[in-house]
Amino acid sequence: IFLSMVWKMKSRAERPSGRTFYIRLYNSEIWTLTENALRNIDSFHRRVLRTYILNVKYPEIISNEEVYRKTKQTPWSTIIKRRRLKWLGHAYRLPKNTPVAKALNYSHELYVKKRGRPKLTWNTQCLKQLKDLGHNVTHRELQGLADNKSLWKDICKLQN
Repeated sequence: IFLSMVWKMKSRAERPSGRTFYIRLYNSEIWTLTENALRNIDSFHRRVLRTYILNVKYPEIISNEEVYRKTKQTPWSTIIKRRRLKWLGHAYRLPKNTPVAKALNYSHELYVKKRGRPKLTWNTQCLKQLKDLGHNVTHRELQGLADNKSLWKDICKLQN
């Protein structure tokens, strides 16, 4: 049904391809995003789905859940969070002498914090995401958790 709606569009220029959607998410697993930015990304995604896929015009109203159900899409914020967790596990399983592993270990070293609110970093965002999934872990515990690949896949599946 999703493809039939796309192909019924008048011109080829109007038809978004599946690749177009995922090109916008390129390297999203390493983005550091606030909750507001994630809401904006989801809002843009829904607007594209409503306008170009479902062809819903102004007076019509359709709920967000209905948009996702009809198009069989997942919110981009969920995709980004799932990709972030997958990449985090991959990064922790890399050999210790790779640049990524060195950067992860360096980022967890103690340093003198500046005055004011701490900046949102990719590491703190990943730890908060794991905490929201019920895994309140530290950097050292995370290393052991990521080494168990089957357990890590189950954790990534929890992100929905």
